[in-house]
Amino acid sequence: MIIKKTVIGTILIFTLALPIGCSVEKAQSTLNNNSSVSKQTVEQSPTNNSQVYEVMKEFNSLIGNAVDLVKTVEFIDTNIQLASQENASTIINKLGELQKQYLPILEEKYYANDTIQSKINSIYTSDFDINKISSIQDEELKDLLTETLNSGYKIKTAEGMYFPIIDHKLYDKYSLYVTPDMKEYIDIMSTESEKAPAKDAALVIEWDELLKRSLSMEKFINKYPESIKVNEIKKLYENYTSFILFGLDNTPLFHYDTKAINSKAKAAYIAVAENNRDSKLADTLRDFLDILEKNNYKLTVEVDNYRKSIDNNIQ
Repeated sequence: MIIKKTVIGTILIFTLALPIGCSVEKAQSTLNNNSSVSKQTVEQSPTNNSQVYEVMKEFNSLIGNAVDLVKTVEFIDTNIQLASQENASTIINKLGELQKQYLPILEEKYYANDTIQSKINSIYTSDFDINKISSIQDEELKDLLTETLNSGYKIKTAEGMYFPIIDHKLYDKYSLYVTPDMKEYIDIMSTESEKAPAKDAALVIEWDELLKRSLSMEKFINKYPESIKVNEIKKLYENYTSFILFGLDNTPLFHYDTKAINSKAKAAYIAVAENNRDSKLADTLRDFLDILEKNNYKLTVEVDNYRKSIDNNIQ
């Protein structure tokens, strides 16, 4: 169980799920006692379009009782085109909250007994498609994977363990119906869902991609300071800036033996610094590169102190 929590904690930092330590009982209680929150968040005043009002009223009722995520996703798929952009964004935001609340409950099902992990391992390969589960013979496993898929999650694996995470690609189909900030949020998180930046304490994307994503997040934060999703993007951005300044244990910014900066990281930093004049991140990188140049692009006390000093002030 300790291994499970460690692995899941490492991955969930990129998916913005509930904090580690939230009990299954607490998550279930939060999910089932959601009515007061949902009414405050979702209930809208009637508009001239009675159909729109009825959609919001029904959605509010749907999430006000014991929540069934499968039914909720089905309802959204059928009715979101009838809502205004603002209401559609409210619906999508609430769906994300519900998925986060249910996630620890679903996780426990992957560790309910000793056989679930081995069953998944027996069918899971690098090209396994969770959408093709009809051929699975084991009913317990089929039911679990079906619930995972239809509730808007997908399976991730790390260090030999399998667990669900929110599938932000699910939201792509809602982009046409939401507000501009929610659309950009969906785009950012869809990229994250398609390929997380790190796995097993190593970067799994290139340094230039790391910076490209960071610039997109910075742009979102500056463009939509009042967005209901800005705090989530800020948290994600903080993770990314930490990667930029320090790397990870298995992909350090500076080589452990020579203390020299990773050559690909250096090239990516220079490119961003030269081509982005309206970015605070680029400004920071320009200053960082000046310090690095003075230190022959090696990790010294001066370089280390500088990056630590700016780590929490990069926004």
